[in-house]
Amino acid sequence: MRPVEVFIPILLLFADGEAGVEGWIQLCSIVWAAVFVLLPLFNKDRLRACDIVAGTWVVAAPKGALLPDMATAAADYSGVPTTDASPYMFTIEQLDAYGIYELQTLETVLRQDGLNLGATREVVCERIRQKIGWPEPDTPVDADRFLETFYAALRARLENRMLFNHRREDKHDQA
Repeated sequence: MRPVEVFIPILLLFADGEAGVEGWIQLCSIVWAAVFVLLPLFNKDRLRACDIVAGTWVVAAPKGALLPDMATAAADYSGVPTTDASPYMFTIEQLDAYGIYELQTLETVLRQDGLNLGATREVVCERIRQKIGWPEPDTPVDADRFLETFYAALRARLENRMLFNHRREDKHDQA
């Protein structure tokens, strides 16, 4: 469509002194060029002629910003609790119960917003505690703090293992 939209009208406009090019041909080329130039102004989607013929749309997708790192908020990469003295410490056996897939799922749960957020986190916390064999606490477990600390420790453990080329995709992977 580019030759029809641009090049043919330009050639006709600049063919002023050529033999056989009269004034009415130049007028037709000006009208032709004006139709194609002004076409985006007269359709609701602002499409050029080539977009209409091809059935395409130009879409500008905004770049997504990276979310903040969740592991640094709960603990440092050594797996040691932050300075506000978290009561949750995990053994290597407890951390080895899960893999990358479960870590990503836990991150999704921690980043969620919604009405049943507290109840969802309570259920997830209870399932993780059962899976890793966490002892029954004397006091109620703070689900948010537990999940954030577990996330940081699990991420640190998985990253540490990947340094030695031991990648665990999910809890069923025995690598």
